[in-house]
Amino acid sequence: VTLAFIAVYSAIIYWNYGLPQNTELLREDFMQRMLSDLGGKFGFSIFSLILCSIGIAFTWHRKKQLAPIYIGAALLFFLAMFYSLAIVYLNFIVSIFAGISIHHLLKRTWMLYLIKELTILAIFCGLLFSATSYINRLAITNPSTEVVESLVWLNGNSRRNEVVLSHYTKGYWIEYLAERKVVLDSNIGYIPDAPERLAASSSIFMSRSLRDVKKQLGQYNVTYIWIDDRMVNGQVWSRQNEGLLYLLNNNQTFRNIYYEQGISIWKYLGES
Repeated sequence: VTLAFIAVYSAIIYWNYGLPQNTELLREDFMQRMLSDLGGKFGFSIFSLILCSIGIAFTWHRKKQLAPIYIGAALLFFLAMFYSLAIVYLNFIVSIFAGISIHHLLKRTWMLYLIKELTILAIFCGLLFSATSYINRLAITNPSTEVVESLVWLNGNSRRNEVVLSHYTKGYWIEYLAERKVVLDSNIGYIPDAPERLAASSSIFMSRSLRDVKKQLGQYNVTYIWIDDRMVNGQVWSRQNEGLLYLLNNNQTFRNIYYEQGISIWKYLGES
């Protein structure tokens, strides 16, 4: 049922938007995608995968009856390499086999009861720590209240046809909350000239040539530049007055129209 759902969902997406292009531009690290402990948004905990493997070993003697489940899990794992959505469904299967593993560990005969208690305690703590770490990371993830407020402000203080430049990971926030167009968002696979836009964005961010920056901003009709703390502290720039940060001091070309909680919005005044 899960595979059928994903197939229908994907078919609808491809029918309406076509096949993705240039997906290798922003390919995620495989281990990070698959493991929530390494920062994956939909990944598995390491303890869950270990328990799942033990659960499969415990049920292997019934491999003929469980063959459809094994095959389905293998297909979902393959899809998860390319589509994060598949990880959500694969988690159901991982959880079931992890549960089987815990059940067998509880029911089996142990020579030393203390070893059994310590083993179960270690498993419980491992699962608990992974879940707690993920929940904490989810709680502090963006968009924060400050991000939302800045984009709502931009929505109310700009025109609908104006374009915003920011790091591509902020694109969806700007498009949804500010309801403004962006130079580039994370949906790289469906942007035909994504490589050019990605290169242009990087060039604008790192250039100290006002003439070149003006030319590229004009090419994409950029009116606003949205910058947050993360961009300034390593995501784009690593030093003060690096690249575009230096050029923003030119009051004849850029004007700071918003600054709150480390988030700034600059208006490009055009040719002067």
